[in-house]
Amino acid sequence: WPAPPPQERSGLRQFCLGALLHRTPPPAPVVASQLMSTLAVILKRAWLDDGVDRGAMLSEAEAAVTQASTAAARRIGLQLFAAVISEFSPTTASAMQLPWEFHERCRASLENEFLAGLFAHGSQIARSVAESGAALNATDDSVCVASLRLMSAALAWDFSRDGATGGPFGFIQPEGHLRPPGNDRDGEAADAVRITPGAGWRETLLAPGAMDWLFRLNTAAHAACAGGATGPHRSSGHSKIEALAAGARGVVASLCALSGDVFPSAREEPGGETRRRHFAACVRALRAVLSPANTAVAFAMGGSATGEENLEDGARCLCSLAEVHPVEDFVTPLGAMPDSPANDPAADGQNALGMLGELTLALIAAGALRNEHEGSLMEESLRMLLDAWGSLIGRCGQFGCPPELANGAAAVFQAYLHGGLAAVAESAYDDDDGQEEEGKAGAAALDERLSLVAPIARAAPDATLPLLRQAIEAKKRALAACTTNGSDPTIVLEELWWLARLAPHVLADAFDGEIPLPPDSLAECRARATHEERECPVDALAGDYVALTCLCLDENARRALSPRLLETLTWGAARWADTYLMSEDTGGSLHAAIFAHNALGGGGEGRVYRGANKAKPAAFSEAGGGAQALDALLRVAFACLTAWPGETGVQKAAASTLLAALTRRRALCRTCVNLPAWKQVMDAESVALAHSGVALTNASNALNAGNHQPVLHFPPEIHLGLSEALGRAAEGLNDEAQSREYVARVLTPVGQVLNAVAAAPGDMKHPAGESRAVAVIQALRGSVRATIARSQASVFSFFSQSFEALLAVQRAGAHSAQVSKLVLKLTEELVANQACFLGPAHAGVLCRHCLRVVEEYRASGRGKVGATEGGSRSLRAERVKECYKEVKAMLRMLTHVTNSDNDVEDEETARGGSHRGSVLAAAAAVSASAEGRVRGGAGVATSGEALAKVDVAQVVFIGLNTVIPLITDELLTFPKLCHQYFALLAHMLEAYPAKVAALPPDMFNSLMGTLEFGLKHADVEVARESLAAAGAMGSFQHHASVDGRPGLGDHNRDGGGEFGILARLMRTTLSRMIFEDAGMDLVDAAADALLPLMLVERAAFEGVAGELLAKLEGDAGAQARVAGALRELTTGNGLTDRVDRANKRRFRRNMSTFLTETRSFVRHN
Repeated sequence: WPAPPPQERSGLRQFCLGALLHRTPPPAPVVASQLMSTLAVILKRAWLDDGVDRGAMLSEAEAAVTQASTAAARRIGLQLFAAVISEFSPTTASAMQLPWEFHERCRASLENEFLAGLFAHGSQIARSVAESGAALNATDDSVCVASLRLMSAALAWDFSRDGATGGPFGFIQPEGHLRPPGNDRDGEAADAVRITPGAGWRETLLAPGAMDWLFRLNTAAHAACAGGATGPHRSSGHSKIEALAAGARGVVASLCALSGDVFPSAREEPGGETRRRHFAACVRALRAVLSPANTAVAFAMGGSATGEENLEDGARCLCSLAEVHPVEDFVTPLGAMPDSPANDPAADGQNALGMLGELTLALIAAGALRNEHEGSLMEESLRMLLDAWGSLIGRCGQFGCPPELANGAAAVFQAYLHGGLAAVAESAYDDDDGQEEEGKAGAAALDERLSLVAPIARAAPDATLPLLRQAIEAKKRALAACTTNGSDPTIVLEELWWLARLAPHVLADAFDGEIPLPPDSLAECRARATHEERECPVDALAGDYVALTCLCLDENARRALSPRLLETLTWGAARWADTYLMSEDTGGSLHAAIFAHNALGGGGEGRVYRGANKAKPAAFSEAGGGAQALDALLRVAFACLTAWPGETGVQKAAASTLLAALTRRRALCRTCVNLPAWKQVMDAESVALAHSGVALTNASNALNAGNHQPVLHFPPEIHLGLSEALGRAAEGLNDEAQSREYVARVLTPVGQVLNAVAAAPGDMKHPAGESRAVAVIQALRGSVRATIARSQASVFSFFSQSFEALLAVQRAGAHSAQVSKLVLKLTEELVANQACFLGPAHAGVLCRHCLRVVEEYRASGRGKVGATEGGSRSLRAERVKECYKEVKAMLRMLTHVTNSDNDVEDEETARGGSHRGSVLAAAAAVSASAEGRVRGGAGVATSGEALAKVDVAQVVFIGLNTVIPLITDELLTFPKLCHQYFALLAHMLEAYPAKVAALPPDMFNSLMGTLEFGLKHADVEVARESLAAAGAMGSFQHHASVDGRPGLGDHNRDGGGEFGILARLMRTTLSRMIFEDAGMDLVDAAADALLPLMLVERAAFEGVAGELLAKLEGDAGAQARVAGALRELTTGNGLTDRVDRANKRRFRRNMSTFLTETRSFVRHN
């Protein structure tokens, strides 16, 4: 772009305009579209040039349109302005290889100076054409449609960057509206986009009568569409009317999403007349298209494209209105709104909430919940409407929903309940696509749908929860009847499964890393019931659900339950228990006050009444039946583990979901460890682990010598969840002696099996022996994951005594991919969970074990895939995947090892002549057997001499030297492994540059070879990590040069006429940034790396500069521009020869300017 003179750039614009407006015959639509896009790019590229008149460039286009004086020219001019808006919007801008700052400045300039004028231009033309009647007569050559699309493009602008900081009407933003800003969102949030043009657009959009013509046009166009011809024989005029209706509908949808400071604030307009008038106008426009709802839904289901678009856009508009406007607007009759038309008597009894409810019920009645509509427009429209209900309900806060909203929500939930049960019954015999059984996709999709209806049920719990209870009880009776008379229970089981999925969504929020509180409306319902001394619908439904889950304890009912239903019941019970079961101790004193308010009768104003109902504890609290419910659920978990052999899904739900929820809080753990059912679970784990590896055919005949029961057998992954839950329960023991005794009881059976496996290495050559080894390693992983401060010392003591056995298992299982991978994962998790508790001495013991694990893995020869290994393509792919998992586990282990090290070289260490040495060696000089950081830490007798030899950085470098030969092109196709390796490499080169310089040549060259590969990698994150590593090496060498130290020494000397390693890194980085398709998002990282490299390798940089200028031989102008850019790169903005934060900022700006100026001259297509 800098090469042509201004006259030539202007000529490019004139050529594009002439080709669009004056060529005969006119260009084809696709060519015209490309010409408009090209002209928009040219306008944007010149937008920030010195001395350019931006308004004149836009006026130039308008003048050319006016001079042509035809409807076609007018349409093209409007389309051109829409293309300009699209190009200037960052979300739809073309890639220009320019800094983000350029795009941002162009965006801000167009928004502040021209966007409102472009909207007004389109509005003026559309209004004049519409009022003349040419639009509805389809005689305007689509000028009105082009104008409407220009208006939509202007309103689709991302105003959030400079939008209002307040709420929808100038108030503080409510919590329920904390959604990501912007108009380019996907999924659910995209249905409720907020358009915040600001107060400057108020007169244009909201002045009385400003948009009345648009609403009239929208109504008339849709009426013409509904009454016109449809099908394959419709006329071209009718197609134009449909396009007109779509254009008007798009602008109306944008107006429905208006929010922020475009509306007067409460201080400016206490009554909110402007906002309410606008809301009523939008609702009337929607009513004209969507009422009556049954007709609109039938029109959409009839296959009409216009009907489908009307329904979908109407649902989206209602969703946007619900997201922006208060509930009061929805319940107020349209006749009571400001400036209500006198000739609309029907508006007196209608409101927006009624229209929302009518449309929602019509969609449910039409079968939107049936499987045949999954993923269709019907389901999508219903989802948006349910989201609208959720937005309204979520804004009600602690004062509850207005009666109109609560009644409407109850009616919608009742219809949804009946419609969902009917849809499930209808599809009970459909073929399963495998998603429910083999993966999480089907259940996740259903959970997403149910999460939308859950807030609706919570809005009126006194009405909706009894409906849910009645449905569950009716299906339980139907299941009992099927069991009695021997009829087919398939439909009943499917209906129960759906109800078992719905009820937990209504009662509780999902556990996403934080212990959830009861939903506000349900907590208020419990408080009201407690205060009025009546049965609480929330607790009653919870009790019924627990009772439904306990059906598996009944021998007769157990025969009728399907594993799929039981798995869902177990999941639901865990979700409920996370919120309600003994929840009063969650979160300390603050939550105790909230609990007292919610569960013991708090008032509506947020007051805490602690003494009113203190005599009656809350349901499912520690003193209110929680222990009985916990015991029942533990017995359910035991039954799931033992009564359904071979049903891995049921066993996994019990071990990893239900037991995890029942051991997540101290009160639960305190009660668990004293219940007989918990001891049954512990015994089941011990017996199953002792008999792991026994073939199932023989296990059925084996008897336990103690109770003469069939031998238990769990899949290996079940031991992981079980051991973790058993270990976490130690949190409930306050006495340290009891805690040690409990941990010993949990770990002793595991240790016995581990020693037995280690003592018989030959057994691992057989599948049964391998399965046993895998089971015990999984159990050990669970115990490590359950590490807490109370049990850490006992756990570490056990593992420190078991290191030799673990190494023996690793050695004997070297032939097994699963054993090798799990040993590496166990070591990784051991470091991750124990390191934060250990003192220096114990950390040294753990680090030495990691080193031995690395050495054993290297000696085993695993992780390599030969060129001809694997046979067929599928077998080779499986072998490559096994190697990927092992190498990734090794890298993760090394990452945790280095993260646990306190000996990270700071700047003074890197620049000084000496470093502090390993923290482990320092610890050895103080005490060879110092206790850990937790009182009672295990004292492991280890000599100071042994500890002094441990160097965390050396362990990691040895591990990297083991891993690098294993990393092949096939393994690098796995993004997680690639990111893991280069993140670890960057950390090591930044944290331990002096130790990198001291590496042997072969190890150093291996590391640098992978670093060069990373600098060329197409993945931006990998390249960024590699640039950080290269910059760290350059900074180390620069500081060493300043201080007179050798730095990298011989590692950086030229060999055989080749460049040194730092020079090669610099050349690779410059080559990528200048010649390759590197985005501008890498400029800052590249600049930070290049600054120290260029300071160290000045001669090499001069060589690169000479090569750049040599490429331009014969083009004096280009050579002068590039030479000037090189000077600015190394001297501009006051750049100095220091590597500090201020200098890096200067060099980043220089680098961005250098690339912008240089790329166009030196690149050759």
